Amino acid sequence: MQKKILEVRTPIVSAYPDLAHLFSILVDNKKCEKWIYNYFIQMEIYNTLYEETPRLDFYKPFLWESCPFIQQQIIEKIFLNRLDISVINFIEKSICDNEYILIDIDHFEVKDSCFYKNKHVIHKVLIYGYDKEQKKLYIGDYFENYKYGFKEMNYRDFLKAYVSCEQYIAKDIESSIRKYGIRIIKTEFDNDYIFDWEFLKNSFIAYIQGTNLNKYYKIANIDNWSNGIKTYNILKKYIEDLCKLEKSDYYPFRTFQVLYEHKKLMYSRVIFLTNEKYITKEECVYDFEKIK
Repeated sequence: MQKKILEVRTPIVSAYPDLAHLFSILVDNKKCEKWIYNYFIQMEIYNTLYEETPRLDFYKPFLWESCPFIQQQIIEKIFLNRLDISVINFIEKSICDNEYILIDIDHFEVKDSCFYKNKHVIHKVLIYGYDKEQKKLYIGDYFENYKYGFKEMNYRDFLKAYVSCEQYIAKDIESSIRKYGIRIIKTEFDNDYIFDWEFLKNSFIAYIQGTNLNKYYKIANIDNWSNGIKTYNILKKYIEDLCKLEKSDYYPFRTFQVLYEHKKLMYSRVIFLTNEKYITKEECVYDFEKIK
């Protein structure tokens, strides 16, 4: 096949790449929205501020493994070399089989990136299409002004970014990339998702109480993390400290983007729950609209 482009959509959440990439390929709104609104209620943030600025994020353990609408497999990059398969041919064959690809490249070689020829930044991009005749790929990632979007990238530039990724990555990160390698994803929307009201209730309770859901996921608790309402204490302290500085070299815009997207998602969730008759108090919609 000379050309094929898989369907993508603008993600409702895009502060960080894991959710942005995943939500981009969950294109069946009616079926996927049940799962999305059932989860992604809880937030988490690391308590210690002396080393880095706070990184607020959605609480989402086993994100890719828990999504009911995808099948995935992960291969190491070295396998392509062992099988003598070029990465371009591998991508083309995967797209032909309706499989999306997540793969690391160096944004130093991405012309639409704000890091182009300026800084070596290794990042996973979502590849959702190709055009053999025009020799280009269709990719999703963060480009101008650090905003998530969809662009075209010619084969030559992609190969340069792919090779550069291996040359400039730190050793400790390199071992991780070699371990997790290339993620191959196929979407499946045949089955309906059964809304888990009990989990939703427990998630809201955990958010209000500022506790995690590690027990539900059967994972151990980790010290120095705050959840739910308690994350605001960390953000408030950081903003107070930031205001005392005459100048700051870094502004954690993604943290505050998560804060906004969390409220936006909460508002959409309440509308969904109201429309589906899960809740009957319509004033909740107005309350969440004010918060958003």
